[in-house]
Amino acid sequence: MQRDKVLYSEYCKVLKNYLDVGIIEKVTNPFIPTNNPVFYLPHQVIIKNESLTTKLRLVFDASAHEEKQLSLNDCLFHGVNLNPNILDLLISFRSKKIAVLADVEKAFLRMSLAPKDRDVVRFLIDDGENGVQAYRFNRVLFGVNASPFLLAATIKTHIGKYMEKYPDTVRTLDHCFYVDDLVTGEDDAKSAFDLSSKAAKIMSEAGMNLRKWISNDCELMKQWQLEHFDHLNMNDFVNHPHRVLGLLWHPQKTISVFRKTDWDEELLPDIREKFEQWCSEASFLCELQIPRYVLQCDSVNCPECEIHTFSDASIKAYGAVSYVRLRTFDKISVHLLASKSRVAPLKVLTLPRLELMGALLAARLAKEVSRVLNEKISTTNYFWTDSTIALSWIQGPSNRWKVFVANRVKEIRSLTDKDAWRHCPGKDNPSDLLTRGISADSLINCEKWWKGPSFLQEGNTVPVSNNVLLSDESAYLEELKPTERKKNFDCDFRQQPFEPYPLCI
Repeated sequence: MQRDKVLYSEYCKVLKNYLDVGIIEKVTNPFIPTNNPVFYLPHQVIIKNESLTTKLRLVFDASAHEEKQLSLNDCLFHGVNLNPNILDLLISFRSKKIAVLADVEKAFLRMSLAPKDRDVVRFLIDDGENGVQAYRFNRVLFGVNASPFLLAATIKTHIGKYMEKYPDTVRTLDHCFYVDDLVTGEDDAKSAFDLSSKAAKIMSEAGMNLRKWISNDCELMKQWQLEHFDHLNMNDFVNHPHRVLGLLWHPQKTISVFRKTDWDEELLPDIREKFEQWCSEASFLCELQIPRYVLQCDSVNCPECEIHTFSDASIKAYGAVSYVRLRTFDKISVHLLASKSRVAPLKVLTLPRLELMGALLAARLAKEVSRVLNEKISTTNYFWTDSTIALSWIQGPSNRWKVFVANRVKEIRSLTDKDAWRHCPGKDNPSDLLTRGISADSLINCEKWWKGPSFLQEGNTVPVSNNVLLSDESAYLEELKPTERKKNFDCDFRQQPFEPYPLCI
């Protein structure tokens, strides 16, 4: 690194800053034994040119170890996951009219390490004329497996102290921090500014500075500017979107799911042709954008909010997709909310069983979606499948079926109302696209995927199709317990012919 004078100069500046503010300290006598455990962490420099704040980062590897030896991470308890479910956070983010985003500046480095623990985070640097020198961290550092837990626990403990003074703000902050990112929102600029002001005040009193504030609302951005918030410039994201939990978000537009990816590995000849076809189609994904705000009404002017979840399966995959259907006094609007898909198990299963697994995935997805949206507006759930066999299993008693079907039906019934399940013709089922695939250019303009089947756009109620004929009665009966099969064998012996009595004895 010393060969690159510019890079080495920046590296030295970062270390000097760490030393000046007390993040690290020099180990004066590194060879003198201590009563505390000692571990030296390797580190490297990472350049992030796209970063608006820190271009050069020092990354420490707490998973590194010598042969047949334990790493630092191997010796630490990583703690429980205190971060919110990322799907819940994204759904909540999409349900707020005004987005409010920020992050904690150097979040991990705001927490002090106990003196007895500092020797396990030592590291070495080549100090030029002074030779190799030993330093150690006085703060919690990124790269240690326990750090995310320590940060989340610290934030939750700190904001909990303000419950009596700012109850609404604390309840919001408690489930809107994902590691060091604040992802939340409100439905009007006044409430959003109030939330951001209280959040900034609360976090500053723990020495944690909320910075890089960004929103889709110009009025809120102006208020932040007047109050000297450390905010980003919305114009910076006209051509370069902002990252939100791994997704690309245009503050004035939508959420982009994909971006161009470089491929540098040589492929085997037998799959090269298929890959090149897929890669040429994948370029269309750069044009894919999803509207962030989907809940364009409240409980007053939107008397009905329905969640419609569709499921499907093929021999290769199964999946589910949820839509929010809002009916106001003069119109109906439908928006894609969330979807999940899974590759079919390696163990070969019948298609009806895979359809049932898709239905279970739909039930779980709808539960998550409803739980988040119900904090804002009351919802009603509807479920759709094009499998008449799976539908019959769900609507029948779970104890009639063999273990595989019985267990899944039991869970589906615990998560949903059996009367909420309906039959949807395969041609209208949008989750069919999850299990059979669709080209990227077709997906972009696929109305069925983005808005659901056409019948969701029509009328005041949705069609009810529960009385459908089984497509394969033998597959349905195959999953009955042996005792249940006997019950289904309907026979009147009085009408059966018998051999003469003497021949029977």
